Amino acid sequence: MPMPSMVTVTWSTIPFAVRVGVPAAVGVPALLDQANEENTPGAWALCVLAVVLSTASSLGRDRAPVRSFAAVLAVGITTQLTAAASGVEVTTLVVLPLGFAFYFLGRNASTTPSAIAAVASIVLMLGALALNQVTAAPERGGGLDVIAVVLALPLGWAVGVVVRAREQQLDQARRDQERQVELEDRRVTDARTQERLAIARDMHDVVAHSLTTLTVHAEVLRSRAVDLPQWANDRVDALATAARQANQELHGLLGTLRQEQPASEPSSHEAEEPAPRLSDLRGLATAAEQAGQHVTWDVGDTSGLSRLQESALYRITQECLNNARRHAPGATAHVRITRDAGLLTLGVTNEPPARGPSTPRNLPGLGLLGISERVTALGGEVRHGPTAEGGFAVVVHVPVLPAPASVETTS
Repeated sequence: MPMPSMVTVTWSTIPFAVRVGVPAAVGVPALLDQANEENTPGAWALCVLAVVLSTASSLGRDRAPVRSFAAVLAVGITTQLTAAASGVEVTTLVVLPLGFAFYFLGRNASTTPSAIAAVASIVLMLGALALNQVTAAPERGGGLDVIAVVLALPLGWAVGVVVRAREQQLDQARRDQERQVELEDRRVTDARTQERLAIARDMHDVVAHSLTTLTVHAEVLRSRAVDLPQWANDRVDALATAARQANQELHGLLGTLRQEQPASEPSSHEAEEPAPRLSDLRGLATAAEQAGQHVTWDVGDTSGLSRLQESALYRITQECLNNARRHAPGATAHVRITRDAGLLTLGVTNEPPARGPSTPRNLPGLGLLGISERVTALGGEVRHGPTAEGGFAVVVHVPVLPAPASVETTS
């Protein structure tokens, strides 16, 4: 099951109006509280100037977070020292934009530079408070409430660091997911290519051989044209031409199937291995028993099948039994082949495993993918899934095509 895609929202993706409006909104509490501190033109001018300069300095927080933070810090310290020197009282909330700058310092800057800037800013703020205590009038020097507000501002930096770490984790998870999807796509593509090559080998071994035989017989008949009536000569010529054309078309189809070469080519021994027949199921049963798998067999009428159909059905049965041994070790498997109204049905069902499965059942199976490829090549359909008893079943329906009659040759 594919993982849901993750969308990371960064501050840089937010509209510009919002990016300007948020830091400006942080300065609103200072403007609202200034009337409670000192309602004079000088105090108001200093408060408004501090809010505007802090907002403007915050605009560079994405591209240059350390310099933006330094500018906001300078505005805050300068405002407090100017207020103390001029004898006006500015609200303590005028330093709230500095907390906002602390947050983006921790979120946007690298850990080491942001930590150095945060420590240096705390030292500067404490120095400014000490200087304010010495130079300002006693009633304007600031008390514990001012110190508490100033010392709480660096908490924004800690929050920013946590958010930055979380975003990095999400970004890494997204890259891992993309890499996993890419690997899975490559794995499925390789499996499809391998299966197409296997089908191509079977078609070459079965169909190409039969077409070649048909062409040879047609040419033999053509060589004895003097013994045949004219209408038979015309049919023999058409037969030979059609056989050669079918052979060429088959080779073109095999070339299409082999267009995508897998990472590892099959060995020459595997390529030359003769295509199996349904009569070889006895050997498959023996191999299954030797592997510790009990299999029951109910094989009905399989006459009239082409060698390509027999080879594909054998391979499908083999893959189903291998899957049963892998996912349900110790479970009994049942193989049943029935035939009805021109449709052959192959069913392979395994009972629930006698012991725990060796591999998780929710992993995508490339064996089932190969089975689907083979059944599609035969013009059939396949269904698979868990049974009500806890086992697993694969059911294949293939239209039955009669095998071509053998042609005797005379010398």
